[in-house]
Amino acid sequence: DAAAAVAILGEALGADDAAQRDASLWANRSAARLAAGDAQGAREDAERAAQLAPGEVKPLYRLAKACEKAGDALAAREACKRALKLDPDNAQLLQFFKALPRS
Repeated sequence: DAAAAVAILGEALGADDAAQRDASLWANRSAARLAAGDAQGAREDAERAAQLAPGEVKPLYRLAKACEKAGDALAAREACKRALKLDPDNAQLLQFFKALPRS
């Protein structure tokens, strides 16, 4: 379940300094937090993942999803734009971007 995943990933992130620099742990906890209904926590984790892995699409997609769920369509669109610069042919990302409100 999502709450258990959040707890397990939280423990993993607290394990050591290397875990704190692992973008995939932050991105995965972002997804778990979003599934648990914590859009703001998901956004914070996705922002951290995106900082740690600026050349990766996954953290930016997670950031876009979290922003959208938090009601910030503008930030979601910006995260999508950043991700699309990295992977302009990503069908899932393009579909999500097109479905976002423009304001």
